[in-house]
Amino acid sequence: MKKKSRKHFVRPALCSLALALSLSVSGCGLSGTENRMGSADVGTKIYVIGQSKSVAFWDKVQQGALEAGEELGYEVVYTSASTITDSDEQKKLIREAINAGAQSIVIAPIDPEDLNDDIKAAVDAGIKVLTIDSDAASSARSAYIGTINASSGAIAARHAAEYVTDYYKDKVLIVSESETIGSIQDRLSGFIPALVGNVKSRAAAAYSEQAQAAAQAELEGATDIPAAVLNPARSSAAVAAAANAPEEALAKAVASATAASAKTANVDVEIAARAAKLATDAQGGNGDLAARMVREIMTGEVIDTPEDEQTAEPQYNKSEEAVAKINAAAATAAKAAAAQGGNSDAITAAARDAAVKAALELGAGPGTAAQAAGQAAGMNGGDAMAASSAAAAEVDKAVNKRDENAAEGNKPQQSGAPTDNAQQGGDAGEIPQELIDAAQGAAKTAASQGAPAAAIEQAAANAAATTAVQIGASPAAAGQAAGQAAGMNGADGMAAGEAAAKMVAEALAAENGEGEKPDDAGQEKPDDTAQAPQTPSTISGGSPIDSINPVAGIMNCKGDSENAKAQITQMLSAADGENIKVIFATSERSTIGACQAVSDLGLVGKVAIIGYNSNDDELTYMKNGTLTGLILQNPYNMGYLGIYYAGRLLVGENVAQIVDTGATYATVDNLNSDEIKLLLDPAEYTKK
Repeated sequence: MKKKSRKHFVRPALCSLALALSLSVSGCGLSGTENRMGSADVGTKIYVIGQSKSVAFWDKVQQGALEAGEELGYEVVYTSASTITDSDEQKKLIREAINAGAQSIVIAPIDPEDLNDDIKAAVDAGIKVLTIDSDAASSARSAYIGTINASSGAIAARHAAEYVTDYYKDKVLIVSESETIGSIQDRLSGFIPALVGNVKSRAAAAYSEQAQAAAQAELEGATDIPAAVLNPARSSAAVAAAANAPEEALAKAVASATAASAKTANVDVEIAARAAKLATDAQGGNGDLAARMVREIMTGEVIDTPEDEQTAEPQYNKSEEAVAKINAAAATAAKAAAAQGGNSDAITAAARDAAVKAALELGAGPGTAAQAAGQAAGMNGGDAMAASSAAAAEVDKAVNKRDENAAEGNKPQQSGAPTDNAQQGGDAGEIPQELIDAAQGAAKTAASQGAPAAAIEQAAANAAATTAVQIGASPAAAGQAAGQAAGMNGADGMAAGEAAAKMVAEALAAENGEGEKPDDAGQEKPDDTAQAPQTPSTISGGSPIDSINPVAGIMNCKGDSENAKAQITQMLSAADGENIKVIFATSERSTIGACQAVSDLGLVGKVAIIGYNSNDDELTYMKNGTLTGLILQNPYNMGYLGIYYAGRLLVGENVAQIVDTGATYATVDNLNSDEIKLLLDPAEYTKK
């Protein structure tokens, strides 16, 4: 590309970044920057180490880096690992750069943790190290230039969710490039929670609409309710809804009007309660609450809510103050270990030990310790999962050991299980191994997929409750199994334990004919914050909304498109392969493999594919309708800005630790826009 035309492309990016980072650059032109660099930078040698050869993305990184070197007067040496799985080759290239007298290294780490010592060796040798595309945040690098990958994953998730229409059946298959590449894992950390949350929100909205329509239809056909009661109920509900009254205010308005008219007309309390429920539900309100209020007004008795009746008080200290202190203790210990040059294991152990010590001193439970340890370890270069699991296990072990010396009958429940055995179906006794395995398996799977704590809790609770009902285990046993599983996988054991015990208790009550209480009429509206609704909110299939998990699984193609194609073909050809409606591919190679599999199986138009980056094959698949969308990064600017900021560091300037080069969603509809053309082929575009 001609130097002049390239400036038209990069100059706006440099100007905006310079303003955002408060760099002392006068004006937005590069000429001022070149003059300021002066002869001090003559002879500067910068090595750029990519991840893979013969890949369009890295070709653009190389192009940007070499042109920056030419324009700014640096000697730029571009090199790369042969394949995206060869971290050892990157280690050799770092040593080569050190021995060759490089003053700066710009690297895209294949395995960030594996390269920490090598990056430190380069820094100790006086070399400035920057990362691009894939960060190594816990290393000694000076800055990261590239996409905020978690955000780009969330963008992909929002578009993937559009193709999940049967919320309980439709699935999204994830094809990962590697289990070690930081950028890939970051993309998944943004994608999975955003996908699950989006699908659940859609499910809740759909349920609400269906429930409201059903209630309206039932209201219209409620000929057994006297008009003298039904009409005031309907009228008050409509007025309150039109005024956007809060849920409780709406229910109270309907209950007051209905109870008053029922007393005047001498109508039975249960008929009045039904009128209030139908009228409230038809306006999208909480009909059960309105019905309960009617009963209280007409009978003068306060009726406990199901939650009041069934939820045990938390045993462990979960106060904000305690949680904050435990988080701070773990974070301080992990940060100190990292500052002292500790490796991943040392940081993990420091976070674990500090979280356990603080949790036991403050009376907190395994879940709180696990969350604090996992977060502290992960943010400082340790193993978040290992720290979380170990902290939960140690707190649980310490509590159990302490309980052995306690008086019989006063022992705290393990790992967040409910404390009131009488309410939860008696003592847990010996917990069946089948129950423990089910809860542990579900929680571990959710955690490995990057699910948020609430989803891990729900997974453990659902698995424990389902298995307990099947094998005849008690609610308390289900609670203990779910609590332990959730706590050991970084979630709140108390919440999971309560939810599991409650679900089993409700199932037993239903079997014994105890579920036909007036308050139970109809279905409850979905509430993602509730651990276990009294009557599961459903759209179809009888499953609670909280149990929705649209992730079919995560496959690792190891950087090979043929491997990706073979695995995807096998998944789509399986008995339940028809449930896969979307494939999310995290790189060029996995995207190509997905397109080949879908095309060969004749599923174009039936399975959506959302991929990353762009090459000629991907664009061809997009134009023929096989590929639905692409998350486009800016590899050219990663290369160019990596060199630019390496130079700024070498002359003693401060550079922000993270410089975001952005991500854009491309489809066939915007493929010809200037923005997309610029990202796809900056050299060709800037010739204009």
